[in-house]
Amino acid sequence: MKNKCEVTVAGISVTLLSEEEEEYVKKLAKVLDRRVMELTIDKNRFSKSEALILCALDYLDETVKLRDELAALKGERHERNSESGE
Repeated sequence: MKNKCEVTVAGISVTLLSEEEEEYVKKLAKVLDRRVMELTIDKNRFSKSEALILCALDYLDETVKLRDELAALKGERHERNSESGE
């Protein structure tokens, strides 16, 4: 079931439909908003659009690296299980 949730990031309000619980989506939006504000207000180096793109790339980079690491660990486990005859 899809949950409807309104969030605000960098002063931009959007209504989302998500499989996740509203509380979880709002938590994600809060983390993203905080990071964007750090880049735009605290450091005053990036526009909101630039900060959002930088955050998206940072989080995507982290996700891809974690997936690769997980795949490698699963591969190692599979090799160990194959060697032990499981």
